[in-house]
Formats: sequence, structure tokens, C-alpha cells
Amino acid sequence: MQIKKLSLIALALFTAAVPSLAQGRRVATAPVTRQDLQRGLSLVGGTEPWQKTALFSRVEGYIATISAERGDILNMGDTVASLDVPDLHAAADSARAAVDEALAGVANADAMISKAEADVTVAQSLTELRIAEVMVAEADLALAIKIAERVRELHSKGAATDKQLDEAGGALEMSEARLEASRAAAGAARASAGAKYAEVQAAIAATESALAVTRSAQASLAQAEVLIGFANLTNPYPQGLVTSRHADAGALVKAGSTLIVELADVSQLRLFFDIPEPDVPFVTTGASLTLTFDAFPHAPIEATIARTAGSLNARTRTMQAEVLLDSPWAGGSEEAVSNMAARVRKTYGKSRSTVSLAQLDISLERLLLSSRAYQRRKLLGGDWIRGELKGTENDELVPAYLPAVLSETLPMLQSFPSRMIIEVHARQDQYEAHEIALKTLSIGR
Repeated sequence: MQIKKLSLIALALFTAAVPSLAQGRRVATAPVTRQDLQRGLSLVGGTEPWQKTALFSRVEGYIATISAERGDILNMGDTVASLDVPDLHAAADSARAAVDEALAGVANADAMISKAEADVTVAQSLTELRIAEVMVAEADLALAIKIAERVRELHSKGAATDKQLDEAGGALEMSEARLEASRAAAGAARASAGAKYAEVQAAIAATESALAVTRSAQASLAQAEVLIGFANLTNPYPQGLVTSRHADAGALVKAGSTLIVELADVSQLRLFFDIPEPDVPFVTTGASLTLTFDAFPHAPIEATIARTAGSLNARTRTMQAEVLLDSPWAGGSEEAVSNMAARVRKTYGKSRSTVSLAQLDISLERLLLSSRAYQRRKLLGGDWIRGELKGTENDELVPAYLPAVLSETLPMLQSFPSRMIIEVHARQDQYEAHEIALKTLSIGR
């Protein structure tokens, strides 16, 4: 762990004895000006992508192609991977067949409605005819009744024969029989028309049912086609960096559980750092600062504070601030984009400081130690804490990598004597000056 102490720039005023004018000596003078004390504050921060996500598949299938490799920069909509989804294609084919069958059912139901409506029309015409026949029979009966009454009257006066009386009575009976028959035929016609109308209603209901089946089949087909669309995985970010890849072509992908790739939006970076409590009043949104990154030590960047937390962390007594940066490392490695240690140098003025240099120095050291702001490296097949090992006073510092699991158990000391079992490797980091690297297998004090 490398921790840099707070450095301060102070102004001092010196006084010198000025010889008496009586001695006749000339001295250089300078005007006295009033200025605020300037103090530089160095803090350790870390960068994160603007956004990041783990890309899972919405559907189950086999990876047909995967076109993204770690370190690739993708534009929005670029294909990351394509899946072969035979089950979904089968479901879509089945849904199409169901739609075709349902549409045929609708056409058949429509034909039934047309036929039933035609039958209703015929039945209504027949009913009207039978009603007309009833009316004719009623008129015939009324005439037969009058004739029979006239004949009976004449017969009582001796003006009509018995034969004429019998014929009138027979005609009356025949008229009554025809009326009854006409009424029965009209009733049958009405019943037939009602039955045909019921057939129309049944055909309409069958059509509604066929339409419902059609809509259900079309919904199943639309769902299957939507799910098939999920078989093509694309980059959702304006500038997406592939930070890791977890699957290969031919692999079986479970819906929502098989991680395929991890992406980071590197169109912008977020830089976070914690401000000690005494300096919080002097760090505001919009304040300017200078950033120096471990990966680019000779290329400082001028930036401004985008936002602050606005309140102190009760445990560390610090306030977090955030800086937004347009990423100049879009084509670089993951290490250059995320989890990069940064030194933030903020210069501010205070005319009447109540905090001494020693107090601020102690506060910064305590902050870094308590937050365990170690330098971290991803190499040698895992995550490591970077330290430096020195044998004797005159020996060179050699990078030594400790397992990351020790981050919470290491003593809160800038340096300490230790006994270690190490494994010697060639240099693992191009930015290290030493030609060897030490992998820590065991450590004790």
C-alpha cells in the first residue's frame, strides 16, 4: 500500500535589520502585499465507468456466434452474441399453424352465419305466406257462416231445400277446417323461423369463439417472435467496453442465469474521492482540480467537481465528491478505465486557517488507512494488493503482491516488518521499474 502524505505550501515573511540611514548604505526593498495562504490537498480516489452491466440472455438457447472480445469498444446496437433458439422457432411455427387453423374456423363460422341468415329469410317469407293463408281462410269462414245462416233462415220459411241446407252446413265445416289448418301451418312457419334465427345466433357465437381463438393464437405467435428477437444480444451503451467474456460459441445459455459478457459505458468516467471534514467547507460543486492517474502519471487532467454528497460519512468523517470525465481511454484496457487509483490535488485558499499542517497530515493518513486504500492489481491469475518489499536499508524496493483477501486483516500501518514465503516471477506490470515481481504465499509478523 502506498500512501502519500499531505504536502503544504506556506508563505513566510522574513524580517531583516535595516542599517541606519546614517550609515549611508543602500538596501533593496519590496512592497508588502497581503495574500491568502495556499494549501495543496492530495487525496486518493477511484474511477468507475458511467454505467456498467452484466449481459444475460432473456431466452434459453445455444450460442451460435459471439463477436465481442475483452477490450473491444462497441457502438450502440452492435451485436455482442447471437443465439440459436430451436424451441422458440418450433413454438413460433406451432403458433402460425394455430393462427391459420383459427382463421379457417372464423371463415367457416362466417359461412354458417350466411347460410343461417338465408334460412331465416326463407322462413320469414314462408311465415308471411302462411299468415296470408290464415287471413284468406278466416274470410272464407266468415262468408260460409253468413251463407249457412241465410240458408237456415230460408229453410225455415220453406224457401230452401234440405239439400241446400246440408250443402251450406258442409261448406261451413270445410271453411272451419281450412282455417285451423292455415293457423297450424302459420304456427309451424313461425317456429321454423325462430329455429333459423337461433341458428344465426349460434353461428355468430361460433364466429366470436373462432375470433377469440385467432386472437390467442396471434398473441402466442407475437410472443414467440418477440422472444426470438431476444436471441440477438446487442450493446446498449453509446460507447461500450467489453470488460470480460464468460461464454463461448456452442454453450448452452439458461434464460436470465448464464452470464455472457460484462459491459461498461466508457463514454464518461466517474471519479470519486473523500474529503476530510476540515476541508469540506472549501470544496464545492464547480471547484477546479487537477487529476493524476497511475496509468498516466505524466498527463495531469484539469477538471471540476460535478457534485458532492452534501453530508459527512458518520464513520469516516469525510464527504464524498464526484468528478465526471470524458473518457480518453476508450480504446484502452479495463485497468485504464475502471478501478484506477487517482490522486486528486485541490488547491484552495484560507486566510484564517484553524487547522495546522500536522493535524491535516494526520487526518489524511488516518483516512487512507481506515479506508484501506490499497493499490490493487489483477494479474497472476487473480486479484492482488500491491506492496513493496525492502530487505535491508540499501536494498531496492521490489513489488510484492499480497492476496486481496487480506485487505481487511492487514494491520493499519504504512509499513511493518514481516516474514514472508514468496514466489519469484518476472515483471508482471509494464509500469513497474523492477524486473522481478514477488507473489506472496504466506505472511507473518
